[in-house]
Amino acid sequence: MNRDDVENLLDLKVSQGRMTQERKEELLKQYDDNQNGSSDLKYPRIEPQGIMSVPEMIITLILAIMLCVAAMKDIKWLLLVLAGVLFIFAPYSTLMDMLKKKKRNGLYILVIAELCGILMLSYGLFLKFGKASWISAVDSAGGTIACVLMIVVGLGMVIGNLIVKRGTVQRCTQPVQAKCVELVHQRNSSGFRRTPLYEFYYGGENRTVQSGTYYRGLIYKKGMPKIGETREILINAETLDEYYDPVMSGLTTVSLAILAAFFVAMGILGLVLV
Repeated sequence: MNRDDVENLLDLKVSQGRMTQERKEELLKQYDDNQNGSSDLKYPRIEPQGIMSVPEMIITLILAIMLCVAAMKDIKWLLLVLAGVLFIFAPYSTLMDMLKKKKRNGLYILVIAELCGILMLSYGLFLKFGKASWISAVDSAGGTIACVLMIVVGLGMVIGNLIVKRGTVQRCTQPVQAKCVELVHQRNSSGFRRTPLYEFYYGGENRTVQSGTYYRGLIYKKGMPKIGETREILINAETLDEYYDPVMSGLTTVSLAILAAFFVAMGILGLVLV
């Protein structure tokens, strides 16, 4: 892309209300500095972020097709094994990336997905290679086990969110007035998700900070700041790469609580009816 292409793309973002005019000028300056070989860049380049690489998407698609075939053939043990492998594989690269970068927001959700995958994989292998008497005993209690797991998952979502939120609040204690200068987007199978890029003044210079969590739906509509909106956030004064937004965090907690309540209610109802 040449400079005109870059400017046209940034103009499009400005016209769509996803970026301020000032942020556009900053990124154009960064582009010019990169072309001139400058190494002293004030605003770091933000690369597009995706959920999976192309090979990972192909593997996931193959697993999904095999899963459908196993379901059509009614091969229960293979269905569970493939579902388990899919649950383990799909979030694995994102989980490793978050651990490497020491990102904590949303980490517990990926861990729960991995644990569910391990349970499904283990149960599928058990159905294939376990003794008939053991399989019969487990099958007789299968409904109760499933209901208990739903309750555990629901409670795990709430507890995990509270633990992550508490850690973030403990690390992010410095209040600043931050301006939303861009809505950085990420695309996956369910559409676009966005996260705000905040600019704030601290330590004698302008800085930017962005979360690794992307939002859509209710949280995006109700909690996402508008371009140019100034909001008080709490930053991590030591690293300056992490922040706590009370508005977004509150909506996230409410949304997860509603979802968790559904899981717990269905689990309890199942235990009553079993």
